[in-house]
Amino acid sequence: MEESVSGFLKSLREEVIHHKDKRATFVLQKLVSVAALFGLGSGKLGSINLPMLLFTVPFVSLALDVYISAEDYKVKRIGTFFRIYRYATPAERNWERFVNQHREPVAVWASLVLTAIAALASAFVLHTQNSEAINTTGTPLWPEGAYWVWAFVAAAFTVGVFVYYWKLMEKLPKPHLLERQVCELVSAPGEDSLAHLRDKLIIILTLNTGITKKELVALEVDDLHQLQNGALALRIRDSTGCSERLVHYRRPQEVLDIVKKWKELAGIAEGLVFPDLASRKPRQMKASQIDKILRKYPIVVDGAIQTVKADELRRTYARYLYEDGADLMTIQRNLGCTDIKAVLGYIGPIAVQRELRQTSFIDQS
Repeated sequence: MEESVSGFLKSLREEVIHHKDKRATFVLQKLVSVAALFGLGSGKLGSINLPMLLFTVPFVSLALDVYISAEDYKVKRIGTFFRIYRYATPAERNWERFVNQHREPVAVWASLVLTAIAALASAFVLHTQNSEAINTTGTPLWPEGAYWVWAFVAAAFTVGVFVYYWKLMEKLPKPHLLERQVCELVSAPGEDSLAHLRDKLIIILTLNTGITKKELVALEVDDLHQLQNGALALRIRDSTGCSERLVHYRRPQEVLDIVKKWKELAGIAEGLVFPDLASRKPRQMKASQIDKILRKYPIVVDGAIQTVKADELRRTYARYLYEDGADLMTIQRNLGCTDIKAVLGYIGPIAVQRELRQTSFIDQS
């Protein structure tokens, strides 16, 4: 088994090198192509206006950006796999964490920034050449309307590739909080003020039920003490993208203790659980305030001080529920997701590890 796993990890390392080489090749091809097109676009061959080649600059550059982005994603995908795969050595996991923590943020977007610069430069040169042709001969090299259509299409494609790369990075599995990080986050607010107590309850409720930000701010007091099959549950009202449901508290006593303190200190017996403390009249908090609240309590993640978002707490709840032995349908129901793919997005890395342990690759070893 160890020999097979070692061979598998070795092939992944070789694949990383392969994709890095391909990424470097595409970057070189892009630089050469853009430089060649600009060089040829400055001249004329007989009756052929070579400046017309400048119209192709952004599209050639963008086409290569798609390949560069794909290769970059493949490299990062394998690195993320090393972080979550239990058969990877501690040294490999630590190295990937270190690399992920010390990536060059500017270099990631350098290729796309170059494309934007090349597109702007070609647009400027084309516009200048057309203006000069009109001034000298009275005849434009190309219709003004066609130029602006090209500029609009080039800009749209440039934005599209930026979004494409961003979406690729978003597909990479996100880490969930470890138990020590959860403990650090829960204890961070303290209980010495009304605001701190509210913040602690927000954190604990999200970690125990997987509730979304919109659902959290809409909670009412009677929602906190519902029963389902004889067990204490939270009633989560219908919201955009999620269905109404009853969810058992993962750690009910932890929730009950902080709920009791919050209701007593805030003097809340009915109505909204989390009224806006900054308003004189009782009104609902904005969902955007939840992430602002969480930013006040940074924790140590992979050796660096980071803040967490509400969605990361929801992901942590889903993965802990999976580790507790809950099936996918139960997790889907508790999260209120209408699509099982969304659930896999939350628990993907753990599911991958479990599936890998059950594959013939492992069993035959």
